[in-house]
Amino acid sequence: MRFNTRINMFLNSNKDFSPQDKIAKLKSCSLDDLMDLLHNIEECPKDYDREIIQGVYDCLYENGIMCI
Repeated sequence: MRFNTRINMFLNSNKDFSPQDKIAKLKSCSLDDLMDLLHNIEECPKDYDREIIQGVYDCLYENGIMCI
């Protein structure tokens, strides 16, 4: 898994932010951070809320990247 302060906030274990706050912050993530998040989600999906996973897919789709 890839870790940095910008993407660690999306982990289930981070209780500093509500799921709604995390989703709002997803929209301001760079494409590189979104791709790192996707990589981490694929490696260990149980570490992420379902809403966060869907939010990452939605943000990538908005950037022209379709996940199947």
